[in-house]
Amino acid sequence: MRKSMLAAALLSATTAHAAMPKPGSYITQNGLELTPKLSVGAMYDDNIFSTANNEQSSMIYTATPELEMAYDDGINRHQLTTRLSSAAYIQSSADNYTGGHIGYLSHFEPSRRHRFNVRVDADWNVERRGEGLSEGQPNAFAEPLTYEQQNYHADYEFGAQTAMYRVKFDAGYYNKNYTRFETITQYRDYDKANFGATLYFNSQSRSDVFVSVHQNNYRYDVVDINGVTRDSDDYQAYAGYSWEATALTEGEIKVGYQKKDFANAARENFSGVSWQAKIKWQPLTYSHFRFTTSRSARDPLVEGDYVRETFYEAQWVHQWRENLQTKVAYSYTDDEFVGVSRQDSLRGLTLAMDYALSPSVVLSSYYELRNDNSTRDDLAFDRNRIGLTVQFALMGSR
Repeated sequence: MRKSMLAAALLSATTAHAAMPKPGSYITQNGLELTPKLSVGAMYDDNIFSTANNEQSSMIYTATPELEMAYDDGINRHQLTTRLSSAAYIQSSADNYTGGHIGYLSHFEPSRRHRFNVRVDADWNVERRGEGLSEGQPNAFAEPLTYEQQNYHADYEFGAQTAMYRVKFDAGYYNKNYTRFETITQYRDYDKANFGATLYFNSQSRSDVFVSVHQNNYRYDVVDINGVTRDSDDYQAYAGYSWEATALTEGEIKVGYQKKDFANAARENFSGVSWQAKIKWQPLTYSHFRFTTSRSARDPLVEGDYVRETFYEAQWVHQWRENLQTKVAYSYTDDEFVGVSRQDSLRGLTLAMDYALSPSVVLSSYYELRNDNSTRDDLAFDRNRIGLTVQFALMGSR
């Protein structure tokens, strides 16, 4: 077995290339579990503004403290997480930022036939110059854009896990508001309400066949500057198959139909095939592969009516020793913009290594390559990042 120290140290992840150590937690007399974490890092970015020409580089220093509070009685769980994220750009101090997150998660099972989940998240985020609304024109703003977002989600599932049929109902609400340069960014503030249902058929082999229907209603706070609203109703229907870990694989595949109707006839509606798939293949106890793909229509941040997006990703994670793990990941995204003449192809490569110095300290190194091509020359760029992160956890007693 190769799983002792690293399995404990790399249990929970905070970035795409590095995993946080599993900390020793302090448990109070009333059963409340307190889990503090801290991640500090240094990264070199050779194109901080994601530009096609005249790239600017910088060293970036980051710090991310986090506190998780949880109560778990073995069936029900309630968890509150608070986190701060800060970054200092040595060659571009105007791009320094601080963000925050507060999240609450609750799982409640009053009986074997009834299950409830509630999740509430609030974030204070930063949109770096050259990304999002400032893609291709980082000098349009003197500093990074900031925005607030709130996400509320609840679901109820009826039926015992071993029953032939189960049904789940879910509903949610999402809100996003930019908090800088509002005269420009106000056109991308929006709300989204969503609801749906999923019917599961138990195949009696640790797997389910399911069908689901969902609706998402997008409502923008201010009509677009061209006078044509971006409000739309999005409908999705899927049929799928999910299975728990077998000897080698686990995953979920669903294929269906998506229809996106805009409130204004000046925008082009979408209807077509949509899919999502996530598969994990573990040929060895210490090595696994993950494959992910999806296709859907989404709202663009800057231009066009919608983006027809197709995404593929492959990952390989290998544990060489009990305290040494590596990861290789490659992704490809094809974005076809409808309503404007534009098509992007985005490629990403990640090479990472995690080394557990102890159960409470993990040293992570990584290299990231991003290659964006576009029919718009000003949006094509290459970017390399190389970094080192040290992640700490308080070793307490359980």
